[in-house]
Amino acid sequence: MARSSRRRTQVISERVERFCHSPDQFCSGTYNEFQLTVGTRDLEDTEGRSRYLDISIKGNKIFSILCDESGSPSVVQVTNGDRLAYGGNPSKLTRETLNGLLDLVGDIGLIPMGVRVFNSPKPGSDLDAYFIGSGDYKKPLNRNCHEWFLYKEPGTGQLLIV
Repeated sequence: MARSSRRRTQVISERVERFCHSPDQFCSGTYNEFQLTVGTRDLEDTEGRSRYLDISIKGNKIFSILCDESGSPSVVQVTNGDRLAYGGNPSKLTRETLNGLLDLVGDIGLIPMGVRVFNSPKPGSDLDAYFIGSGDYKKPLNRNCHEWFLYKEPGTGQLLIV
């Protein structure tokens, strides 16, 4: 199913979906297209190996999937991409790409469905503020709050953003 009308987001989403279904089978290395980069990395520590999938725009990471000890994808990391638009908010390209990826990992079940990057008017300002979340549960995503980890709370399946 198409995740976006943007070809670049669709191509990246296909790779993310393959990683989520079989992280150990996903080829390590880097894929570059449309100023987007998808890369995997493996880190070894005293507790074993951890696998990560990172997505960057023009060299700035915007999205990662972290696998747990068993090798299953478990946490999503979202950043503002450090390419900020007017008012210190994520750029349009970053927002569009993140929303396509959040839709995908929601459908897969890694996070609850309906999580988005969205704007809301700033009280007393002509500028919009950008958030990540769903409904009333949201966190700012801007120059001051640039990184969040998203996952499903064990047992309840509720969205947690930390």
